[in-house]
Amino acid sequence: MFQHQLTGMADAQLWDSTLFLDLETDRQGKRLLAVGAVYGSGELHGAKLDALLPWLQDAQVLVGHNIVRHDAPFLRQRLGDETLAGKALVDTLGWSALLYADQPYHKLVKGYKLVPEHEEDLSDPLSDSKLCKTLLEEQLG
Repeated sequence: MFQHQLTGMADAQLWDSTLFLDLETDRQGKRLLAVGAVYGSGELHGAKLDALLPWLQDAQVLVGHNIVRHDAPFLRQRLGDETLAGKALVDTLGWSALLYADQPYHKLVKGYKLVPEHEEDLSDPLSDSKLCKTLLEEQLG
């Protein structure tokens, strides 16, 4: 499945150690507005990274839509480089661009936000984490 230190893990074991996450920040990427995550059967939706820490420490794979350019740098800046050391990062945005190259865009399709009142309406990071999980499952076939 993933070519990393995870080679040889059973699929169920790999999924159990996979954290799907999304961070919502202000436009400058300086201030955390909300965090959402799915880990095993647990779900998290809040405004602080503290609740995410045990999952970050335990997970071996971190998955997000634009995790490489957005979420991971924010986490490293706030929590230190060691927080993500040894973790496999899977970016569904990058995979989407490769696997669905004929599509004109690769944003998450957010059914909960079909008719936003305002363009800048805050996304729901828990819903986005769930959408990311579904997208990865589709990408893996």
